[in-house]
Amino acid sequence: IRALSNIVYTLACKERL
Repeated sequence: IRALSNIVYTLACKERL
Protein backbone atom coordinates (compact mmCIF):
# COMPACT_ATOMS: atom_id res chain seq x y z
CA ILE A 1 0.00 0.00 0.00
CA ARG A 2 1.51 3.33 -1.06
CA ALA A 3 -1.26 5.33 0.64
CA LEU A 4 0.71 5.38 3.90
CA SER A 5 3.80 6.62 2.08
CA ASN A 6 1.71 9.36 0.50
CA ILE A 7 0.44 10.46 3.91
CA VAL A 8 3.97 10.53 5.31
CA TYR A 9 5.11 12.61 2.33
CA THR A 10 2.26 15.08 2.83
CA LEU A 11 3.03 15.32 6.55
CA ALA A 12 6.69 15.99 5.83
CA CYS A 13 5.75 18.66 3.30
CA LYS A 14 3.46 20.34 5.83
CA GLU A 15 6.12 20.21 8.53
CA ARG A 16 8.62 21.70 6.08
CA LEU A 17 6.29 24.61 5.34
